[in-house]
This record gives sequence, C-alpha cells and structure tokens, in this order.
Amino acid sequence: MLVNLDAFKATVDLVGGVYFDVPQNMYYNDPSQNLHINLAKGYQLLDGEKAMELVRFRKGYASQDIQRTKVQQDFLKALAKQCVSIGSLTKIKQFADIFYTYVLTDMSVGNMVYFGQELLKCDFDEMKSYTVEGEGMMINGGSYYPLYASSILKIVNESFNPYDADITASNINVITPDLASGYRRSYSSSSGSGSAAATPTTPTTPTDTTGTDTTGTDTTGTTDGTTGTDTTGDTTGTGDTTGGTGTTTDPSSGTGTTTPTEPVDPSVTPGDTTGTDTTGTTGTPTEENWP
Repeated sequence: MLVNLDAFKATVDLVGGVYFDVPQNMYYNDPSQNLHINLAKGYQLLDGEKAMELVRFRKGYASQDIQRTKVQQDFLKALAKQCVSIGSLTKIKQFADIFYTYVLTDMSVGNMVYFGQELLKCDFDEMKSYTVEGEGMMINGGSYYPLYASSILKIVNESFNPYDADITASNINVITPDLASGYRRSYSSSSGSGSAAATPTTPTTPTDTTGTDTTGTDTTGTTDGTTGTDTTGDTTGTGDTTGGTGTTTDPSSGTGTTTPTEPVDPSVTPGDTTGTDTTGTTGTPTEENWP
C-alpha cells in the first residue's frame, strides 16, 4: 500500500479536524522542502495543514525521531477515534473518494470492507503502539536507525505472534547496528568522495624447490659444460631442469650462475635442454627482490 501524504490532510479536514494536546512550541522553517511549522503548545483543534506540521516536527525534540514517532502514534489514535465517531460514519462516500484518490493498493474490495468492519470494533482507548529499539548511526553521510533484532522479537512474540512457538531470529530479516556498521566507508578528506580502505598485505617468503619438473618453455639462457651464464633467449623442451645448488640474485630476470653436479652432454644443442636430467635446489631470492 502506497499512501500520498495529501490523504492524511484530507482525512483530518473531512472529520472536521482533530483535538490534540501539542506537547511543546514547534517552530521550523525549511524553504528547500517547502516545510514551515509554527505551532503553539497546548490543547487545540488541528486542521489538516496544522496536523501535518505536528507529525513532521522533529528538530526541537531531545530524542528527535523517537519523540516524533510517539507524537505521530498518539495523533493517529485521536484521528482514528474521530473517524469512527457517529458524525463521521455518515461520510463513507467521502472517505472512499479520498482512498481512491490518494492510496495505491492491491487490496481487494473485500479486504478493505473487512478491515473497515474490524476498525469499528476497536476500543481506541485500549489501542497500543510500539516503537522498536535501535541505534542512531551516520553511514556514508546519511542518518540511519538500524534496529535491534531482540527488540523486534520481543514485541512480535508478546503482542502479534499468532503461533504456539516463538518467532526466532532465523525468521526475520533486519539490518541491525552490527550489520549496518559494515556499510561504513572511509572518505578522502581532499576530494570528499568515498573510497574503500585498502587491506594491507604481507609479502610471502619464497620457498626452495628441489627436483621440480618443468614442461614447456623455460625462461632464459644457454648452458655451457660447467658454468651457466644466462643470456637472452628461449629454451624449449620437456623434461627435468638443471641440478646442483645455485644462487639467484634477481628472480625476475633469471640472472645468476648454476654449477651442475654432472657434466652436460655435449651432444645437446645450446638452448635446448631436452633429455638432460638434472636435479638440485633452486636458491632463495634476496628479500629486497621479493615479488
């Protein structure tokens, strides 16, 4: 159900206004919203326009939204009592006109008739209203009031649950303060735009590998019989790679020396290690050259 706020003002005017005890002087002026509030404290008859000022006032309350909610609840009780009074029951057609003009709903006519009949049975002096507890938070520049799941469950189970078993946290979906705090982002003080904070990373220590087989394209170098001097060039082949204990000073370029434990077969063409089995341990890069 979607209700245009003009329906509220029209309903108050239709019943001839509502008497209500305004809890304090209310003054607020915001041309950007075309919102102008000027109400004096005390018991008085409010028409639709003044009633709208009452239920929208917030800034002057110490608890702001919480107190405004309570005032709204109290006023709606008074309005409901006025709507079902004998004098108002003669205006059923006018109520229907307001409903169809300002309310968008998928309720059937039967649904609306049922709720209307139930409304007439209500004892509005016994009507109860509830405010779910939560926590005021600023998230990305906006003001929010995430709710405590425990408060919702308490109200639902004590006053609304039609079942024998209690409703539990697994049955509800609510943005709690703990969950809402995860939506916060850090903002750049220079640009004012939001940016997610970077997560620091710790470099991983390279580990030695022994007897590691490689298949495909090796990185660089040709090998003479004893000392391997890396030069620019590709080496292709399938098989095990060079043995012996070597020291690599630059893991990114492959520059270094390797001393094999066995002589290299002279029949192997330089740049092609196919069929040459060697085993050994690759040295550990120095810390400043970690990737």
